[in-house]
Amino acid sequence: MMRTPESFAAIRKQVIFFTGLHNKSVWIVPTEKEYVLSVIKPRPDELPAHTTANLYDINGEIIDAVHSSNK
Repeated sequence: MMRTPESFAAIRKQVIFFTGLHNKSVWIVPTEKEYVLSVIKPRPDELPAHTTANLYDINGEIIDAVHSSNK
């Protein structure tokens, strides 16, 4: 699997479902090959180079971001 616009659209749908169900914010975290959801804030050194993890609130707005350390 690759990080594509289609895979991002799919994970955004999961964000909407998750935040609606749990009434809490969630991170979209890029990995080397895909996107994953996390309730734990990632560290910059955990992200692939030149990527950003975003925290989405229950309204679907980005409220925090972690940028990779570009190792």
